[in-house]
Amino acid sequence: MTPNSQKLNYYQAFLSRNPEYEGVFYVGVKTTKKFCRVTCPKRKPRFENCEFFESIEDATAALYKPCKYCCPIRTFSGPMDLVEAIIQKVDEDLEKEWVEIDFYELKTTSDIVRRQFKKRFGMTFVEYVKARKLGAMVEKLISSKTLKDAQGSIEYKSSNPLTDLIRGKLGLEPTLLKPKRVLHESWIRTRFGAMLAISNDKAIVFLGFIDRKDLELEIERIRLGMKAIIIPGVTKPMELLQKELDDYFKGSLKTFTTPINVTGSKLQKKIWNEVHKIPYGKITTYLEIANSIGKSKAVRAIASLIGKNPISIIVPCHRVVNSNGSLGGYNSGVVRKQRLLSLEKRSEGYFEGNGRVKDY
Repeated sequence: MTPNSQKLNYYQAFLSRNPEYEGVFYVGVKTTKKFCRVTCPKRKPRFENCEFFESIEDATAALYKPCKYCCPIRTFSGPMDLVEAIIQKVDEDLEKEWVEIDFYELKTTSDIVRRQFKKRFGMTFVEYVKARKLGAMVEKLISSKTLKDAQGSIEYKSSNPLTDLIRGKLGLEPTLLKPKRVLHESWIRTRFGAMLAISNDKAIVFLGFIDRKDLELEIERIRLGMKAIIIPGVTKPMELLQKELDDYFKGSLKTFTTPINVTGSKLQKKIWNEVHKIPYGKITTYLEIANSIGKSKAVRAIASLIGKNPISIIVPCHRVVNSNGSLGGYNSGVVRKQRLLSLEKRSEGYFEGNGRVKDY
């Protein structure tokens, strides 16, 4: 349950159906014993008839049943489970030509799948399949000596279209493709929404929520900075990351062991390294980060660079706040920042008298 002041904030968000709070909390209606998500279209109950829960598990444990109008249990489970099942089917047979009966056998339709892929990945199902095929071709090209060996039987039968595709879509000459220049991207489901992870075979180079404001620009920065191509796929670091994120959002993990490789300028790396040092259960300020690198007069610039942190959660920029105790900004929304701090068992009193970091 939340403090009284937070309950009022949640209730106002519930009344206005504020989508920024989607997945942050759920509302149990005492008179009906049903629980809703924040954007539920039904008529809203009185404040005194509401209970607020931080998870679906908490709501069901309190004997509330899901609302049939807004279907809160589908927010981060049902559709994503469907997407994951279809992704698995695609990977099992990249040459498969999908028809409507294939979707029917999975108890869905092509239209529903198209919308879910567009919502989760920013691309339709057809576009995803093409991207996955491209990824398979590139992986084969990397391990092959010639384009002819690489083209295989996947969609393209001529080396010229394959060459044009690599040049046009990836921005690189086929002869420049090397294993160290290939990055894989995958989508990870979390309690607070889907995240995009990018990695090579050794480490994660990017992790961010899919509604991050600068997502496309940051991906392009990484691609150009590392002179790499980015293709769909799952690496061992991603598998470890998924497990550790699951544990983190359950509140059972405080220190990540997933290897990371932060790319950026010398100053950016210096700043992000300081942020990486902030322990679980503590917070610090933008001013303190600036002081730690000898840039006490450049707090605003430092804060801006902290906001461009390419590896969310693991490099915990959400633990950096203003000196007056206010949250400051966050590239995935202040609401989510507040939620992350709440997850780590923090309260409203951020600082002791002189601004020193303290435990909660």
